Amino acid sequence: MELLRRAAAGGVTLFQLRAKGISEEELLPRAERLASLCAEISLPLIINDHPRLARRLGAVGVHLGQADGSVAVAREVMGPGFVVGRSTHNISEVSEAVRQGADYIALGSIYPTASKPGVKPCGTGVLRQVLAESRVPVFAIGGVNASNAAELAALGARRVAVISAIWDAPDPVAAATELMSKLREN
Repeated sequence: MELLRRAAAGGVTLFQLRAKGISEEELLPRAERLASLCAEISLPLIINDHPRLARRLGAVGVHLGQADGSVAVAREVMGPGFVVGRSTHNISEVSEAVRQGADYIALGSIYPTASKPGVKPCGTGVLRQVLAESRVPVFAIGGVNASNAAELAALGARRVAVISAIWDAPDPVAAATELMSKLREN
């Protein structure tokens, strides 16, 4: 909780609760505490994989992986006014997510990342193409940190999703501040 508070102080503008492999029931107590904190500090919350839980907690939306159900079903469960995002790894998945009505996409892994071991990065070339062609906001994900954020910004990326760049940093406020600064350089 304190780490999230510090990340927000450093400029993080959205929090996605990602807890792969945990049932909705198991996630509920943690999700309730995090939703309460997000409301307290005015930080929008996205819940990964669980549209019913997202709606119950008053999150702004839900994020779906490729195997986490359809955008249409999530929208039906959540009702109007909620955001539905989709993870994508290539041009084909991007096109399908947009066709299904995703409000945003997360593209990656751009670089190698410990959070998705064994996944071959799609790289900056695919990101460049998606940024040029996408009709919806694009989040660059996977291995993003302050040392490569300026490169992503130069390609046109304005949104990133990170885990270790902030959560593993000795000073999450400074890490978030530096990352946000690099994204604004170009």
